[in-house]
Amino acid sequence: MAKDAQPDAIIRADHFQQKADRDATPANNEGKVPVNEANGKLDPAFVQLHNAGDGSDGALNVGAGVTTILNAGQVYNYTTITINETGTLKFVGEGWAILRATGNVDIAGTIQLKNVIFKTGGLVTYNLSLAGGTPLSELGIGGTGATAGGDDGSVNPSDGAGGAVLSPGNNGNGSTLGGGGGGSNDTESVGNPGSSATDKNGGEGGSNSGGDNNGSGGGGGAGVGDGNGGNGGRGSKRGGSGGRGGDSGKEGGNGGQGGQARYAGDGGNGFVNGGNGGDGDSFNNGAIGGRGGDGGEQAGNGGDGDGNDDDGPVGGRGGDGTGGCVPLLLYTAGDLTFSGIINSYGGHGGNGGTSNNTIGAGGNGGDGGDVFLLYEGTLSDTGVINNYGGRAGQPGTPSSNGDFSIAGRAGKSGSKIIAKPFY
Repeated sequence: MAKDAQPDAIIRADHFQQKADRDATPANNEGKVPVNEANGKLDPAFVQLHNAGDGSDGALNVGAGVTTILNAGQVYNYTTITINETGTLKFVGEGWAILRATGNVDIAGTIQLKNVIFKTGGLVTYNLSLAGGTPLSELGIGGTGATAGGDDGSVNPSDGAGGAVLSPGNNGNGSTLGGGGGGSNDTESVGNPGSSATDKNGGEGGSNSGGDNNGSGGGGGAGVGDGNGGNGGRGSKRGGSGGRGGDSGKEGGNGGQGGQARYAGDGGNGFVNGGNGGDGDSFNNGAIGGRGGDGGEQAGNGGDGDGNDDDGPVGGRGGDGTGGCVPLLLYTAGDLTFSGIINSYGGHGGNGGTSNNTIGAGGNGGDGGDVFLLYEGTLSDTGVINNYGGRAGQPGTPSSNGDFSIAGRAGKSGSKIIAKPFY
């Protein structure tokens, strides 16, 4: 049954907080709107309060089963806003998501603020040679000492083929083909080339030839669109590194798993789930598990360390759940009917890897985003706002004589206000 059409709250001056106070007195911040300016001025987005716009963008109608994409950081001035059941309004980019309406707003479908900001990981440049202005930030990245995979091909599109030994994979074909996996950099015997991409999914990194040598595995190629990142290639048990798993595409998909080796590769970052770190694998020395990749829904787990406790094996750290959310400010001069879903929650941290010596720590949960729905007319509110923080990852379970480690930090929930502003 719909709620009585009464305001949930009246916005008053004491609902706002100084930035300097926010970190110092967390217990006093619950339910308050952050003020981002140190001088006490409101964030520029809140200057939009009491402003329903001029309706110059016309009516917004998101049909059933349809996904409509808008840009964060831009102000939209509609006459009415209707999001039908099973319809989705999704924001991309960075900044506030600001919607104004001179008339009524009806949200029966979904507003997706989750995973708006998706960033790929860092880059290890050992034995890496790229030409043609390839954007390094988009690569499927090799583990330490390994060769990187191809990127998403946005600058130099080709065929997404896997890399030969000691070579990075070719770029993917624009937005339709993922990056090829990097070849192994095995220098003591012949390593293996990386795999070619399969549709939007990145190719797998090439493995070393196995046996008693120090070769490293190639990095997995990056996915594009909603494609998955490729898995990193296996490295040597003696002293090689596993390839890093490739990152997923920017619209969906999972990160690739890190390659197994004495120094295992990290998992790739995933729009949905991060890849697990590779397990440490060693003949007779302590091996180090890879770090789990960050994930929008669930971060990857750290890889397990391998070896006797006096060899110093180390479990990998769990990945972090990503917030990746932009805040929403919706203002309507008319009635607000909210029976749908707004998603702006943080991803869950990954668990640490196990070991006989040093246990991997858990990853941090992502923070939820802020959601403000303001109306001048009447309110019907039966909807759901998911802007909770992600769970903390747990430390790895000690085996044999392993030391205990620490859990990650749980993500913070975002502010949530549905209110009729006070004039």
